[in-house]
Amino acid sequence: MTRIAIALLSWCLLVLPAAVGSAVPTDDPPKEKPKDGKPPAGVDPKMTSDDADYGFTKDKPVKVGSKDEFGGPAAERAYLDGLRDADGKPVKYKRLGSVGAGSDGHILDLYLVTTSADKEFKLYLDMYHPENDPAKQLAPKGFYKVKKID
Repeated sequence: MTRIAIALLSWCLLVLPAAVGSAVPTDDPPKEKPKDGKPPAGVDPKMTSDDADYGFTKDKPVKVGSKDEFGGPAAERAYLDGLRDADGKPVKYKRLGSVGAGSDGHILDLYLVTTSADKEFKLYLDMYHPENDPAKQLAPKGFYKVKKID
């Protein structure tokens, strides 16, 4: 298959939206805070953005990538696998589809992210930034990143 055919096929697969359940997710950051005011164990609070729009809007998507030519989708999954909710628990996620171009012209993916308390949020990700290691990108406000073990 030629590169053009592969690119066209990839684009077609990305723009076909996935079926969405009946829940109504929000674009607003989670409002829950840890019950005792301290971050949960196993997370790095310094890796959470202070920007309430980061990740929740098309204008400020989470930008991740991979040096591997076709590693963008894996970079998005690696990023989401490292997210934790307000209780420090892993989130569940489902790709809803591509939602058009962001402010830098890259096609954005929309994910439905579900916390351990079954609250749903929509997050925008841009996988076309090979310089942005998913492990080093901030969590959106209201979420945490898992603490790296060195």
